[in-house]
Amino acid sequence: MNAAVAFAREVEDMSVEERVVKIESDMVVVRSTLVRVEDDIKSARGEIKEGRGEVQQVKNELQSFKTDVAKEFGSVRTEMAQQYGSLKTEIEKVRTTIERAKLWFLLTGVSSGGSLIAVVGHAMKLF
Repeated sequence: MNAAVAFAREVEDMSVEERVVKIESDMVVVRSTLVRVEDDIKSARGEIKEGRGEVQQVKNELQSFKTDVAKEFGSVRTEMAQQYGSLKTEIEKVRTTIERAKLWFLLTGVSSGGSLIAVVGHAMKLF
């Protein structure tokens, strides 16, 4: 506020020609500032274009990575399904082997039990 009052007093003491010279001087400063701003804007536009190009490149790389990951997961799923099928087959083989062993033990036990009864019965002269 004080600067505005001081400027107003300074301008009041100036003649019209001095005011015109001051305005022209100020306009030169404004023009040079505008030129610098325009240059900065041009530079910023170039950097923005470069940034867009880099963003597009990153986008393409991410898309490629996404595709690669999807392919890898697909192959892992396929391999897991194959391994699961193999495991299931092996489990069925083991289950069949266990069933056969149980049947063999049962038949052997019944046969041995029958033989034991016959021997004991013969020894006791029951038969």
